[in-house]
Amino acid sequence: MDLIFLSSSIDRSAAYSGLYDPKLVILSYVIACVASFCALTILKNNLSHEENPKGRMLWQTIGSVAIGIGIWSMHFIGMLAFSLPVPIAYDPLITTLSVLPAIFAGWIVLKLLGRAGPGLSRLAIGGLLMGAGIGLMHYVGMAGMIVDARMYYDPLLFAASVFVAVILSFASLYFLYFVQERWRHQVLLKRIAGPLIMGAAIATMHYTGMAATFFFENGNAFHDLEYYHPTVFGVAVGVASLVVISLTALAGFLDYRYQAAARFASTSQRILDRLLENTGQGYWYVNNDAVTIDINPAMCRILDRSPEQIIGRSIDDFTDSGNQDIFEERAEKREQGEAEHHEVDLRRQDGTLIPCIVNATDIYDDRGQRNGSVWLLTDITELKERERQSRIREERIKTVLNNLITGVVLIDEKGIVQLFNKFCENMFAYKAQEVIGKNVSMLMPEPHQSRHNGYLAAYSDSGTHRILGVGDRELFATRKDGTEFPIELGVNGVTMGGKMMFIGVIVDITKRKNDEIRRMELEQELVQASKLEAVGQLAGGIAHEINTPAQYIGDNLKFLTDAHKDLFSLLEKSLALTEAARGHGDLSALAGEIDAVREDIDLDYLREEIPSATEQSLSGIGQVSRIVLAMKEFSHPGTKEMSLADINQALKNTITISSNEWKHVAEVTTMFDETLPAVSCFVGEMNQVFLNLIVNAAHAIADKPGRSGLGQIGISTRADGEDVIIRVEDDGAGIPEDVQGHIFNPFFTTKEVGKGTGQGLSITRDIVVKRHGGAITFDTKAGKGTTFIVRLPINLAEPAKSSGSIVGDANGISGTEA
Repeated sequence: MDLIFLSSSIDRSAAYSGLYDPKLVILSYVIACVASFCALTILKNNLSHEENPKGRMLWQTIGSVAIGIGIWSMHFIGMLAFSLPVPIAYDPLITTLSVLPAIFAGWIVLKLLGRAGPGLSRLAIGGLLMGAGIGLMHYVGMAGMIVDARMYYDPLLFAASVFVAVILSFASLYFLYFVQERWRHQVLLKRIAGPLIMGAAIATMHYTGMAATFFFENGNAFHDLEYYHPTVFGVAVGVASLVVISLTALAGFLDYRYQAAARFASTSQRILDRLLENTGQGYWYVNNDAVTIDINPAMCRILDRSPEQIIGRSIDDFTDSGNQDIFEERAEKREQGEAEHHEVDLRRQDGTLIPCIVNATDIYDDRGQRNGSVWLLTDITELKERERQSRIREERIKTVLNNLITGVVLIDEKGIVQLFNKFCENMFAYKAQEVIGKNVSMLMPEPHQSRHNGYLAAYSDSGTHRILGVGDRELFATRKDGTEFPIELGVNGVTMGGKMMFIGVIVDITKRKNDEIRRMELEQELVQASKLEAVGQLAGGIAHEINTPAQYIGDNLKFLTDAHKDLFSLLEKSLALTEAARGHGDLSALAGEIDAVREDIDLDYLREEIPSATEQSLSGIGQVSRIVLAMKEFSHPGTKEMSLADINQALKNTITISSNEWKHVAEVTTMFDETLPAVSCFVGEMNQVFLNLIVNAAHAIADKPGRSGLGQIGISTRADGEDVIIRVEDDGAGIPEDVQGHIFNPFFTTKEVGKGTGQGLSITRDIVVKRHGGAITFDTKAGKGTTFIVRLPINLAEPAKSSGSIVGDANGISGTEA
């Protein structure tokens, strides 16, 4: 017997509201009092056998059975008085066994009162045991109740019901003893007060126990259960009442009370008749030929006919023709001793069919001859309608799910697929019947396929998610042909019918992923195009910068070539002189020629200028080399992957190659933090950022109205915790307030047509925020200048995903990794 108590998490307002039939409630109390009267009547005979242990045992047994059946009868009359908005039935075995605690309680009463002078301690123990017996009988009987609902007990009222049973049992025993021992001559008081008090103890416990019981919606189909209908127990109660009456009649016979027993039997018969008249279950008694002998009002209501239209007619006249084979089959089972439980459609006078649940039992005489059958029927029209509405709702839900443009999968707590909608069939290339009933891991690639059951077990044990999660998760799934494709999966756990289920919503994001890849490629192409545009803009200036040293390098080389010829002419004359000297010839003429050559080449001038020309040429070559190297490092940083870079050196290179953009309008001053650590970044992309900011600063100064002389561009770096800060400051025109919120928008520009595409700052923002997880902000004052501040993380493990969110305002942009 399971006792499930209410907890604070259960909403009591959701419980079914039960109703009581006042007439049957009163009747139940009367039965309790009658049972108590039986016990007291038999008690007299028990006391008269004090010297006869066998006789005492006989009467004590008869009396305990009488009061036990009386308590049991009171309980089920009380249950018949109780109704819910769902069908109620009873388990025959548990219900039958529930009479035993009541007989035990009756035994305790007779045991204690069957001897003269029981003390208070015995009465207290008797009250405790009797109350426990009554309570146990009640809750065992409740365990045999079969109802389409979940049953819970209020713990306080549950305890109160047992407490009331014990206290009132003690009070009744004490009062009965007091009356019996002290008021021997008060016959009327002794005969009436005792049964009333004991009956109150029995009934109060029952209805307190019922008040402790709450019923909540369950959802099981009633007709799928094995049960006896309550009306069966209406007859059983009647039979039990007859047993009580019979026992009382026997006691009256032995006590010479035949008339009292007859009146009690008449009362019990009226009680049985009242039960049949007031119960909501149909009672149909037929003979061996299936001809109606008796019915109750409920049966007339079910068939919508008067008793005269039913009695004397065959059951076949009121049943659907399709039920005939069922009746014959059921009759054979009844003849074999099996109880009959099935559904049948009865035909009303207007031709409509009424679905009913039937409990049929054959009646046999004392010779074992069958004398007909008793049918107890419950109209289940409302239940059938609820089932029909449930099926309609289910079909509607299936229709909606199959027409969604999103995949929906429903799995149980073991990962077994329960639902696989039409969109999933198209997405995975499986038919629903190929997936339903199998583990959902078949739709997953490794390693999730092998680990999925472990994920579910972890969720069931701890409530923690792995593949399961609140919100969406991007991962891969597997089609029937084994190909993998990207999906977006949202999974949530729900409770259905008391079981944990999981609903997965699946979106095929193959196209979106392909679009993202293409967009990233286009972004890279746009960055490269912007870089080429910048290189094109700088080409003229770079050519000018290289042309100047190249020109004087050429002049110097021409001078060195001419000087070379003169020097070698002088050298040849000197060699000739040497040769002549060796021959002792006339040397005067040759010496004169040498002097003429020396005067002509101005040897002193060559001595001074050749080293200068050489030095100047080497300087020019060095300048050209620096420009070419800076241009190379700017345009081709050496790797397309993220790498550690010297931000200071990158800025120096950018300043060098962009000098022709700013040297005519501004002076550049730098303040670099020489202890700045290397930064993990895309070097080429950051070169583009620095070039855009420096060129923009030069243009801002050039466009400043009323400008005179050179402006100022200041560039600085410093470390700030885990970040580095790069500032590019100018004293140019500043950014007008009405355009400050748009400067990072693609294709936005305030320049004249042909002087810019409007992509510079947009690309700068994307590189800093999206690619590097950094931030770029600005501070500006009209007519005073603008400062751009770039913040980069020093150690970025990987570039920010393209799904990163962008958060910005009029004065800045920052990025966060998704």
